[in-house]
Amino acid sequence: MLWIGIGVYLAFFLLWLRSKKYNTEYFKQLDKKEDPLLVLYPLLFYIKTMVSKVRLNKVKKQKKRIFEELYLGKAEEMEGLFFYRKASMMIAVCLVALFLSMVVEISAKNVDFIENQLPRPSLGTGETSVLIAYESENGFTGDINIKVSEKQLSDESVDALFEEAKLFIDREILDRNISTNEVTSDLNLMTSIPNMSISIKWSVSDSTYVNRQGNLYNEDMSEEALVEISATMTYYEHQVIYSQWIRILPKNYSGQEMFDKTLQETLIHIDEATRKEEFLQLPKKVDDYTLKWNFKEQESAMYLLLLGIVASICIMISMESSLKNKQKLRNLQMLIDYPEIISKFTLLLNAGMTIRAAFERIASDYLKKRSRDSKNLKKEKEGVRYAYEELVLVVRELELGRPEAVVYDAFGQRCSLMCYLRFNTIIVQNMRKGTKGIVPMLELEALDAFAERKETAKRLGEEAGTKLLGPMIGMLFIVLLIVLVPAFLNFSF
Repeated sequence: MLWIGIGVYLAFFLLWLRSKKYNTEYFKQLDKKEDPLLVLYPLLFYIKTMVSKVRLNKVKKQKKRIFEELYLGKAEEMEGLFFYRKASMMIAVCLVALFLSMVVEISAKNVDFIENQLPRPSLGTGETSVLIAYESENGFTGDINIKVSEKQLSDESVDALFEEAKLFIDREILDRNISTNEVTSDLNLMTSIPNMSISIKWSVSDSTYVNRQGNLYNEDMSEEALVEISATMTYYEHQVIYSQWIRILPKNYSGQEMFDKTLQETLIHIDEATRKEEFLQLPKKVDDYTLKWNFKEQESAMYLLLLGIVASICIMISMESSLKNKQKLRNLQMLIDYPEIISKFTLLLNAGMTIRAAFERIASDYLKKRSRDSKNLKKEKEGVRYAYEELVLVVRELELGRPEAVVYDAFGQRCSLMCYLRFNTIIVQNMRKGTKGIVPMLELEALDAFAERKETAKRLGEEAGTKLLGPMIGMLFIVLLIVLVPAFLNFSF
């Protein structure tokens, strides 16, 4: 994994150097705040150029249609920018995951495995667990998880360790109390001392006033009481022995299982016998069988890399889903704006305007409103109105001299909603037959549009109510927990 990761990073770096100068003028115009991974965009442009012919035409057309609906006049540019953002995020996640997996593998290999020896951890770090693969001359193979105890101090050093532990107890036992002569709150009776491998067992002379956890019962006391508290510190063989009898039935072991059991017992015996040595010597023979030891690599690095790949795929799916949600919101916004547009259009035609003049007037009013809203931060955040932007595009195409019928037909196709297609059909048919009778048809369409808008509002209200069910159910569970948990805690069985 380590060498694979180094090779991937080297190949990526060389490819990045090769593509560094591609399309730099365009990328310099982008904002680094909106595109934090801008440094990867030239590489992605290079890759996109190389593999652009591989993409499926159907998928490409569908994606292109979405961008044409969302970004009028900038569809191609925004489609490319969307690809750069999505791909750069995926590459960044995979590279980070690969780096972390390499770090995990390097850390895992920090264990020195020299001449069948495992180093012991230092004082206070506790025992470590090392996965080792073994192979015997009789064909028994397997993996065994060896627990290596920390290096134990010599008898001369234990006394000094206990003295240091006493000083630690004197500093920490009082907790919030001023002194041992004025104890008014709970004591800190710790059960172990950090970095010393010492465990502590407490005993008290009178548990009426304080228990072995350090909790005081002084609420109903009428006079002061003297209580002796004692700590029994334990460090390996210097300990208070606690024994308990248990009955274990023998297990019918297979040959492999019996060998593993014997091997485990042998390792425990060696570990206990060599605690004061720097290394734990692995046995060369068990049951007269020669053993061959091999370091077993941890699989955490591979899992971490797979997690990064899955995360990058999730990012891609999330961004694609976000793009489709934007398309849905665009269609919903256009449906909401349609009754207003059709009513304005009908009103202007009744006032004597031509179809083209009505388009120009509605688009002009929208541009003035957008200019005013650009100065208001709250209204600017509301974003563009896609239906009105389509009308602005219609007016600009007419100013370029394109035929009206072609422009109006393209308008309906771009909107791609049934109501706008009906509106486009009414306009184009009446242009061919004459404008007589167009106003009554538009008035009927306006009535239908307002009715559809009411239905849309009702549907949105029902969807909002459905979405609130999740938080409401969550609140219900919280209330049940608040009520039931104290009841169960106070219930005596």
